[in-house]
Amino acid sequence: MNTIILLSDENSSASRGSYIGAHSASLHLEPSLCATTRRHSFQFRTKTISNMLIMRSEERRAYTTELYPYLRTSLIIFGAGFLIGLIIVSRFPPLTDYFQDTIATFVKLFAGIPRFKLAGAIFFNNAVKTLLAIVLGIVFGIVPMIFLLANGIALGVAWSVSAATRGPWISLLSLLPHGILELPAIFLGTSIGLSLGHGGMRRMVGKSEIRSGADMVHGLRYFCTVIIPLLLAAALVEAFITPKLIVPR
Repeated sequence: MNTIILLSDENSSASRGSYIGAHSASLHLEPSLCATTRRHSFQFRTKTISNMLIMRSEERRAYTTELYPYLRTSLIIFGAGFLIGLIIVSRFPPLTDYFQDTIATFVKLFAGIPRFKLAGAIFFNNAVKTLLAIVLGIVFGIVPMIFLLANGIALGVAWSVSAATRGPWISLLSLLPHGILELPAIFLGTSIGLSLGHGGMRRMVGKSEIRSGADMVHGLRYFCTVIIPLLLAAALVEAFITPKLIVPR
């Protein structure tokens, strides 16, 4: 009987020892396992967010092709605004003074700012306005049309006045370096807004079954992938390169 009890005690001690050893090993493995799990979870979330915000190259090309008709419309509206600006300068001097004062007030907001802050301010201003043109474009495309017309008029007035005072070449140098990046970004943004507005009208008359939310997501992904980098590059050029080109040596 005592032998049986002793054997039983020995077996139970061995099993307890093996259990404690296994449990201890599992405790030693837990930190690395948790770290690996957290790392994989973080990578998964990062990849998911990236896929939500960033368009692949094939998607970008296809979406840009879809925007071509609205891009042409954006160029026409902006060009009409530019011509109106030129006409205002030549025919309506009081309106010219008003636009000049408005532009001068806007420029003074950025006067004396360090260049990195200036680039940030320019980028933020253009990015917010372009984003609003996209998001509010869903209301029949009215906001992007007003945005294009107003910017075209402002550029027409500014160009005409600058060309008369500083000459056409200096005026061109003050616009061209950053303009070749900024204007396409703005036109692409307004094209998305016009596309959303056109899609909304088609849904109202039952000619489209695509939901507005899906259209908006595509537009915002394109904004993050294409338009933001263009606006950022344009802001850096305007803050760091353009002033060096137009300052007399």
